[in-house]
Amino acid sequence: MSNNTNKSNSSKNNKSSPFRKKLPFTHGIEVENFITDRRGDILEDGKELVAVWDQMFNGAYQYLKNLLSAKTPVPSSIRRKIKRIKQKDVERHGKFIRYVQLDYQLNGKVVTINIFGPDPNISQITWLLELVTPPCESLAELDWWVKTLYLAATQSITKGYHIQPLGFNPFQTEYRAGVTCGEHHHLGSFRTDSERKAAYNMIRAYIPHLIAITNTSPIVDGKPTGRTIRKKGSDGRTLILSPDSIKSYRLKQNSGQLGPNIPEYLPHLHSRSTQNQFSRHVRKEIPDDRYVDVSPFTAYDTIECRFFDTQYDQNIRRLIVILLQALALKGVKLKRANQDLPEIKGNDLFEHRKRAIQYGLFAKFQGDPQIESSRHEFVKYYNHNPLTGGNPGKIFESLQSMLLWLEPELEELNISEQEIRPLLIMLWGTSSIAPPISPATFIFYLYEENRRNISSVIRKLGLHHGYPQTIFSDVLGRPQKQLSEILSKKVAQPHKTTDHSNTSLAKKLQRDSNLRRKKAMMKAKQRLKAKKAREEKIRLERLRRKRALEKKRKEQLARIRRKTKKRTTKTSRTKKPTPIKTSSSRSKIKQRSSSSRKKKIKPVKSTRTKSRSRSKKTKTKPKVSRARSSKSSRSSRSRKPSRKKKVITNTAIRRYNNKRSSSSSKAKSYASTVQKSKRQKVKTRRKKSRSKLKKSRQSVKGIVKDHKGAIPGLKDKLEFDFFTHPNFVRKVSIKNIPSEMTHHRIVPMIKINWKRSKLRSLHSLPVSIETTITPLKNSRKKSINHDSYNIEQPTLQKKCYLPVPLSLKGLFGEIHLKFIIRDANKKVVLATAHTSCIRKKVYKKDNHLFKKLEIPPHQVGKTKVTIAVRQAKKRRRSKIKIWALSQRGKIKLKELKKRFKRRTAKVKVPISIPLSICASTWYLFVEYNAARIKTTEWVKVTPPIKKTVSLRMSARPPLPSEISPDYSTEITPEITFKARTAIKKLEIFQRVDDKKISKIKKYKLKSRFKNGQKVKLESFSWEPPSMREWLFWTYDQRHVEFYYVIYDKYGVVNHSLTDLQGQTSLMVRK
Repeated sequence: MSNNTNKSNSSKNNKSSPFRKKLPFTHGIEVENFITDRRGDILEDGKELVAVWDQMFNGAYQYLKNLLSAKTPVPSSIRRKIKRIKQKDVERHGKFIRYVQLDYQLNGKVVTINIFGPDPNISQITWLLELVTPPCESLAELDWWVKTLYLAATQSITKGYHIQPLGFNPFQTEYRAGVTCGEHHHLGSFRTDSERKAAYNMIRAYIPHLIAITNTSPIVDGKPTGRTIRKKGSDGRTLILSPDSIKSYRLKQNSGQLGPNIPEYLPHLHSRSTQNQFSRHVRKEIPDDRYVDVSPFTAYDTIECRFFDTQYDQNIRRLIVILLQALALKGVKLKRANQDLPEIKGNDLFEHRKRAIQYGLFAKFQGDPQIESSRHEFVKYYNHNPLTGGNPGKIFESLQSMLLWLEPELEELNISEQEIRPLLIMLWGTSSIAPPISPATFIFYLYEENRRNISSVIRKLGLHHGYPQTIFSDVLGRPQKQLSEILSKKVAQPHKTTDHSNTSLAKKLQRDSNLRRKKAMMKAKQRLKAKKAREEKIRLERLRRKRALEKKRKEQLARIRRKTKKRTTKTSRTKKPTPIKTSSSRSKIKQRSSSSRKKKIKPVKSTRTKSRSRSKKTKTKPKVSRARSSKSSRSSRSRKPSRKKKVITNTAIRRYNNKRSSSSSKAKSYASTVQKSKRQKVKTRRKKSRSKLKKSRQSVKGIVKDHKGAIPGLKDKLEFDFFTHPNFVRKVSIKNIPSEMTHHRIVPMIKINWKRSKLRSLHSLPVSIETTITPLKNSRKKSINHDSYNIEQPTLQKKCYLPVPLSLKGLFGEIHLKFIIRDANKKVVLATAHTSCIRKKVYKKDNHLFKKLEIPPHQVGKTKVTIAVRQAKKRRRSKIKIWALSQRGKIKLKELKKRFKRRTAKVKVPISIPLSICASTWYLFVEYNAARIKTTEWVKVTPPIKKTVSLRMSARPPLPSEISPDYSTEITPEITFKARTAIKKLEIFQRVDDKKISKIKKYKLKSRFKNGQKVKLESFSWEPPSMREWLFWTYDQRHVEFYYVIYDKYGVVNHSLTDLQGQTSLMVRK
C-alpha cells in the first residue's frame, strides 16, 4: 500500500479521530461501476471481459484478504469489526458468480456482506463492478471503505483498462437494460418501525431535490442530448445553461428498477402501513417491491435509496450521506415529538421528479398546495422561500430553504463547512461561476473547456491514483457565500395571499391530474375498442370467405353431380339400347345373353307402346344381373380358391362373347356408332375446357406442361418460371409497370433482395438481363432484348433496382414479359421473373408524341432537362413528371403542371440530381399526361467523370506514416463539394490490419451544399488501436487505414464519386 494511506491511518488512531463522530443511523453504500478500455468504451461480454475480470477479481481478493494481517495499516476501530474475508460462489440466474465476502461485526451481531463482485442483476451485455461497504457508524469509516475497495480494484485490473464511476457510459448510443450505474444508500438501526417510516416520509418529500444535485449521466453518444450555452451574467460570472439537455439519462430511461413510473408514485406511510399495502401501491410483488426509488421494507430492515447516479466525486458522495442522515434524523425527531409530517401528494412528487431529471437544478418547483392548511413548520420551508416568503420558483431555491430547515440537525451531526462545501457551490456558485451548478452542469463545463472532447472529460473524471476524485470543489474553487453567513439570515414569514393562490393551484393541479387520468383511460378504451373492431372485422371477413368457399364448393359439387348424372344416363342407354322390332335383333340379343350365365337371362315383360316402363326396366336390369353374378361368383369360390383368376377369366369370356355377338353387320354398325359417340363426347368436353385452360394458365404461376388437348405453342408463350438463386437472391419482383397502358415506351424495374453472401464483399457485380417480349393475342413473333449492368457495391448489401428500357411499338392486347438475370462473369442465372400487361389502342389523332428529350451528359447536382412534345390538341392542361430510374430505385425529380399555347410543347425544366443515384448509368424517365392520354419517353444518362466530393483529414499534430502506440492527435475533417448536393450524414471508419472495422466519428449534416463550398467539421481526438493481442501477447506492428461513407436522402454515395485526401493509411510500431 502507498505511504499516503499509512500517514492517514496513523493520524486516525489518535484521540481526536474522526471515527468517533458517530452517525445517528448506520449507513452503507453500494456503488456500481463500468469496466472500460483505454478510450472509455465498456467491455462487452466475451473473452476479453472474462480475462480482465478474472485478473482483477483475483488481485482484489488477495488485497482485501491482507486486511486481516497485522502488518497492514487498518484503523483499530475497523480492525475490531472485521471477522473474516473469504471467497464465495453464489448462483445468480443459473450462473455461479464469485464474490469477496466479509463478516463484519455491528452492534454485537455479525453481518455477512458481498463487498466485491459483479452486480447481482447480471446483464447479458457486460458485467458491472459493484463495491459494497459494510454498515458504517461514521463518515470517516464510510470514506475508508469506499477508498479501500476502489484501491483494491484499480491495483488489480489489467493495464490499459479502467474503472469508470459514471451513471451512463458517454460512448453508448442508446439505453440498454442493465448497463447503467447507480449508488444505493442504506440507512439502518432505527429503534422502531414507526421511526423508520417517518424517516422514509421525510426522504420521500425531497427526492426531486436529491436527484437534481446528484445527476451524472447527461452525455449520450459522446455529446449532450441538447444544447449547452456558456454566457456571462450581469454580475460578470459565467453561467452554464443546458435548456434542452437531459441531466440524468439513466433515470429517464430506467423504469424497471426505479420509479415507479406511475402518476401515484410512492405512497406516504402511516404508522400502521404494511409492506403488502406498499407493494400494491407501487404495483410490484414482494420482494420486487424494493426496486423503486426509496423502499422502507428491505431484508435488512433498512431504508434503501436507489435513485442516485454513481458519483465521480467523493465529496459529493459524502454530501449525499450527510443530507440523508440529516433528513432521517429530522423525521425521527418529529415523530418523537408526535408531529407527523404532512402528506405530500404522489402526483406532485412525480411531476417534480420528471422536471429534476430533465432540467436539474433549473427545474420548476411549486411545492404541494394541499398541505397549506396544516400550518406545519415544514410547510414554511417546503412551499415557500424563507428568505423572501414567496414561492421557491426553482428547485435550487427550495434546496436553499431545505438547508436552512436542517440547520439544527447539521449542528447535531457536527458537520463542518468543508464537508458541505459542494452544496454551497451548487446553490450559491463561486467567484467565477454563477449558480446553480450541478454535477451534470459541471460535466458540461468540462466539455466546453476541453473543446467538446469527451475523452478528455472522462479522463479528468476518472479515478486518481486509485481513489475517487475531488475535482468538483478543486476546479470551481471556494463558494461565494460562507455557511455562517447563510444561516445568520432571518427567516421571512410566508405571504398571506399564498393560501388563496395555493388553494386554486391545488385545484388546478388536481384537475390536470384527473384530466390526464381521464385522457389515459379514454385512450386505453379507444385502443381496446379499435382492437375489438379489428378482431371482429377479421372474424367476419374469415366467416364471409368461409361461406363463399362453402357456397362455391357446393355449386361445384352440384355441377359435378349433374354432369355425372347425364353421363350415367347416356352410358346406360348406349350399353343397353332399346331393342329393335325385328326378330333377328331379338335372336342376336338372346345369343349374346346365352353366352353368359343362365341366371342372368330373364324374360322381360314389356309392352312396346310404353317406352318409359321399358326404359326403367332396362335401368334396373343390370343391377339384378350384378347381384346374381356376385352370388354365382361366391358359389364358385368353393370350387376354385383363386378369386382374382376367376374374375379375370369371366371378364375375358364376356369380352370375347361380345366380340363374337357383334359379327352381324347391324350390331357391328350400332356398336361402332356407340364408340364414336363416346369419343365425340370426350372431345367436345375438351374443346369446351380449352378456353378455360388458356385463361387459367395465364393467371396461375407455374410451367405449362404438354398434355393431350393443349393449345399448340402455348408452352412457348406462357412459360411462368419464377426462380431465385438459393445462395445469393432472397426475392425478386418487378416494379414500375402498369397493368393497362396506352404508351409503348416503358422502363420496368427489377427489384432484387440479396441474401447474406460473398456478393456483399465485391466492389461491383456485372450482370446481363435477357428480356423476352411475347404478345399473347397478336400474330407478331416474340422478341428478345439484351441489357448489361454493373451493380454498385452499396446496392449489393440489401437490395437493388435494375431498370430495363423497352419499346412495345406495334404490340397490342395482352403482352407477356420475361426477364432472366445472369452473372456476366460466371454465366450463372441469378433470378428469373415475369409479368404481363395490356396495351390499348389509341387513335393517332388523340395520341401525343415526344419530339425531343435531352439532358447534358455526365451531370450531377443542378442541371436542366429539355422536353419537346407534339400534343394531340393545343391549349390543353398537361402534367409532366420527371423520374430518375437507377439502382437505388424510382426517384421523383420534378412535377410540372402547365397549359401550352402551341401544339408542340417545349420546356426546359431545372432539376437536381442526387449524388447517390448517378455513380453508374441511370435512366431519365418522363411522363406526359394530357386529356387522360399518357405518353412516355426515356433517355440513358452516363455517370459523372470527375470526383464530386473530397474529404481532407488534417491532424494536429500531423499524422506521419509511422507512429508509436502512445501517439494521440486531433483530427479535423474538411469536405469540399464540386457540385450542388444535399448530404444527410457522414461516418468515418478505421480498418485495422484489413480485419477489424470500427466507426470513429459520425456527423449528422442534413443540409444542402453549393458547388465549390468547403465545410470544416468538428474535430475529434484519435488514438492508435491497442497493441494487445491477448492477455499476455502483443502485436509488433498494426496497419491502420481510414475511409469514410457519405449518405444522402436515398442511400450511400458510391466511392467512385468521393475522394479521400491526406494521410489515409499509417503503420503503428512499437
